[in-house]
Amino acid sequence: MEQLLTSEQREVLIAVDGSDCSELAFNWALRNYCKPQDHVRLIHVRKSFADMEGKLPADAIETLEQQSEAAARVIVEKYMKNAPWRIWTATGR
Repeated sequence: MEQLLTSEQREVLIAVDGSDCSELAFNWALRNYCKPQDHVRLIHVRKSFADMEGKLPADAIETLEQQSEAAARVIVEKYMKNAPWRIWTATGR
């Protein structure tokens, strides 16, 4: 169930990827912008292989999708591990 925000909380969305620049921006946001009471969310948009349909066998596309999803999970978990408070996440294509 989604937590309701109080009047003191802000909704903060931080986009992340696996780059060094993304990590620097994430750390800057936590140090300089986010407050412990904020509702901070991470989002990572991963590559979709749906456009490969018809060009690759379906099982190959499924394998690529699974690998992409696993890589996205690793990226997001790295950021969550380094966060000083709870972070919510979303991943998508």
